[in-house]
Amino acid sequence: MSVVDFPSQEIPLILMARQEDATAPKEEEEIEFVDILNVVQNLFVSRIQTSAYNRFRSYLDQPRRVFVARCSRCSKHRLLPNMIDPGGLHFARTCLTMKRQCSEPNEHPGPATEPQYLPGSFVIVLNPLSLEFEPAIVEFSHDASGDYVMISHDEKGVPVRIAYFVTFLTHRDRGPTGGWFPTESMKPLKYPIPTKITSKTVLEAFRECRPYECYSLRDRLFHYSVMLPMLRVKRDPLADDLSDDELIEADDLSDDDLIATEGVES
Repeated sequence: MSVVDFPSQEIPLILMARQEDATAPKEEEEIEFVDILNVVQNLFVSRIQTSAYNRFRSYLDQPRRVFVARCSRCSKHRLLPNMIDPGGLHFARTCLTMKRQCSEPNEHPGPATEPQYLPGSFVIVLNPLSLEFEPAIVEFSHDASGDYVMISHDEKGVPVRIAYFVTFLTHRDRGPTGGWFPTESMKPLKYPIPTKITSKTVLEAFRECRPYECYSLRDRLFHYSVMLPMLRVKRDPLADDLSDDELIEADDLSDDDLIATEGVES
C-alpha cells in the first residue's frame, strides 16, 4: 500500500494567500487551476451550483464503504470495517497498527484501498489567511465542477489526486469559508499538528469536531456541510432526519437564496 509521508516541518505555501471577493464580477476567461489553489472563498448557499447539489445529494444515498489495507511486512490484506475515514489509511501500514497479527490469514484478495479523502473526511489544513492549522471537512465544491477532488495524471497516465475542496470548521464568527487546497498541504485530523495553536477559535473547532470522528462520513456532512440548508429548501426527505440544531431553517434564508435554489433538482 502506498503511503504519503507528511513532512514534520510547517507546510510551505504554494501561492501567496488571497481572499476572493464574492461580490466582485467574475471574468469570463477560463481560470487556470493553479489560480484557485489556496484561495479562501466566502461560501454562500445562493452560489451553490446545481451540479454540486446533485452530487452531494447522490453521495448521501451511497452505502458505507469498507476499506482494505495491506501490511507492509507480511503483504496480507486486512478488512477495516471500523475505519470510517479513508484518511486513516495513512496510518494503516502494518498488521500491528491495524490491531492484527501477521500470523492471521489473509482477509481479502485485494487490492488495497489507496489513502485518500472523501466528502465528510476531516483534515487539517494550513489556512493561508490566518497562518494557523485549522480543522476542515472535505465536501463538494460550489463552483461549476461540483466535485470534491481535482485529478491530474502523471507521466505514465496514472490518475493523481492533486487537490480537494474543503470547508473550514472555524467559520462561526466569520461565515463559512473554504476552497481548493493541494493534497500535500493536508493531513488527516489525527495527524500531530507541528505547530502550537494560538487561536481560541481554532482550539474550540478542534474540540468540537473530535467527537464526530466516530460518526459516518454521511453524518459528518449532516452536521457540517454548507449545503444543508438546500435540503430543507427543496423539501428533501433526508431533512426530516435532522434536528433544527443540525440544519438551518429555510426561513432563515434570504429571497435571493431561495430563488437561487429553484432550479435545483433532488
